[in-house]
Amino acid sequence: MDRAAASEKIKSHCAAIAQEMMHVNPAVNALDDEETERIWPSIRRRLRVSDPTEIRRILFGDNARVPQWAGYTLGYRMVMSYLERQPDSTLAQAGLLPGSAILAGSRYADS
Repeated sequence: MDRAAASEKIKSHCAAIAQEMMHVNPAVNALDDEETERIWPSIRRRLRVSDPTEIRRILFGDNARVPQWAGYTLGYRMVMSYLERQPDSTLAQAGLLPGSAILAGSRYADS
């Protein structure tokens, strides 16, 4: 198998794993599309915080201001959006990028 074919096989495998995660990990689907659009502006304003309590609130939710698992759901959707917009990138390559690059290359940078 040549390098290009191996790369395509790995890319397809990573995409299949990502799709499977949607069914295995409830955190990646904790918000529907409407909830995601509603909560994103609030989360976006908090992206640069360094307070561990606030980071936990964003990732896990507090059920008052931030729905449970909101950060995980948004993170997953952001990475998937990045990969859709950057078709030559793989999940493994995206995992090596800073979050700011993922955000800039995703549809979430537009909103």
